[in-house]
Amino acid sequence: CIRKKEAEWTVLDISFRGKNCCLRAIRDTGNSLSHPALGLPVIVCSVSSIRCLLPENFDPAPEKLLPGFTLVSARTVKGMVLLPCFVPDRIRDIRSGREIYACVAVSPTVLKWGLLPGCIQVKEERTWKRTVFSQKEIPPSVNG
Repeated sequence: CIRKKEAEWTVLDISFRGKNCCLRAIRDTGNSLSHPALGLPVIVCSVSSIRCLLPENFDPAPEKLLPGFTLVSARTVKGMVLLPCFVPDRIRDIRSGREIYACVAVSPTVLKWGLLPGCIQVKEERTWKRTVFSQKEIPPSVNG
């Protein structure tokens, strides 16, 4: 359960295959997903929040996996599910200006926010280090 008052928020700019998308994201300490081959942390987003990044023929059903996507196994309140996952060209935290080193999983469930793992990796001076977001409000320009 994520409580709004205790949550840590940010805004992400995600680039994938020449397209960009900005979305609001919340730190979810229960999200410990990692890419099965790369070991990268996974940000979970709904199809609707990143539709502009996805190919027109994208379908989140595991049996309809497109080239460039892999499957990530996730435990939910309804049981285990397989989510399509991709490695974006770049993820940038708009608030801090830092790059984030992570994958993005696409959930067919409607999510109001992207769900960040409890720990993420950020790029600082050519090295990657694990960090968490500090508690701040979303900038008014993207608060919609």
